Amino acid sequence: MSKQPGLNWRGNAVQIMVSAAIFLWAASRQWANIRVDEKGLPSINVHLSGSQIQPLFVAIGLVIFAGALSLLAVRGSLVKVIVILLLISGAFLMFQSLSVHDSIASSASVRNLVADRVGRSDVRYGAVTGSYAYIFALLAAAMVTTTAFRMLKQDSPLNPPVMSTDDAPVADTKSSSAWKQLDQGQDPTDS
Repeated sequence: MSKQPGLNWRGNAVQIMVSAAIFLWAASRQWANIRVDEKGLPSINVHLSGSQIQPLFVAIGLVIFAGALSLLAVRGSLVKVIVILLLISGAFLMFQSLSVHDSIASSASVRNLVADRVGRSDVRYGAVTGSYAYIFALLAAAMVTTTAFRMLKQDSPLNPPVMSTDDAPVADTKSSSAWKQLDQGQDPTDS
């Protein structure tokens, strides 16, 4: 059973695109629910998505999606450059997903977002709860990173074989002679 040369390479590119789409979906979902408690007032729940907590998530996710899409269009050494870009971007998203989720309550940008929603800067947090979307984002970023690393280690997916002139289909001599007869002003159907 022969394996097509570019199939694994295209499958990896599609896998990175799907992972980027999952990451973009997860970044748009709620990552944290922060309850703000004030004396004598009802508590206020502030919902924050991953893209609100870290605006770079959407930009890097789109870069990964576009990079994976471009893998289907380019060949040669440019593919290696794109795969390295995807590897760095995926590792950055993994690191940022971990660090953002661990420091949601103490992050200055989160404090500013909550202060904007509540209308005051001197807010005290009650409970800070996370959500499942963070896990999907982390898994998608890990999938991008591992797939790009796997593509970087393999030689054949980066440079699919180019067909040589010996493998080119042979021209039909009957049709080529018919064209020659037409060029000479003869009717090829008379022969």
